[in-house]
Amino acid sequence: MKDALATCLFGVIISAVIFFGPNLMAEVDFVMNFDGQRHSLISSEIVSIDPGFGFEFDYIKMIFFRFGLGNFQFIPGFSGSNEFSLQPNLGLGIHLKGFYIDYALTDIGDQSIALYSNIFSVRYNFSEN
Repeated sequence: MKDALATCLFGVIISAVIFFGPNLMAEVDFVMNFDGQRHSLISSEIVSIDPGFGFEFDYIKMIFFRFGLGNFQFIPGFSGSNEFSLQPNLGLGIHLKGFYIDYALTDIGDQSIALYSNIFSVRYNFSEN
């Protein structure tokens, strides 16, 4: 059998209510890959760890604003040295009567080697009616 690729995700979320209604949630993730050395922030021949973190602010569990940083990498440059790269992301979500509409804009300010992405998602929860 060929070598199996394994990935493990570990995350921590802290949530706090601000005053009476708005909520702030902070999250830290560690994506661990065991398929060899990558350009991740923490990298070895055994495991490569790609950390990420983000914040979500919600107002009355209806409107959500999100910000995060991820895809931390050391990219080989033309001069032979490694250049540090990261990917900032913004998002907006709306939750209304079982419908969830989310939008995310990734790689704000062209900070990483990745291209811009506009991500839309719509979902419906039947059990909320």
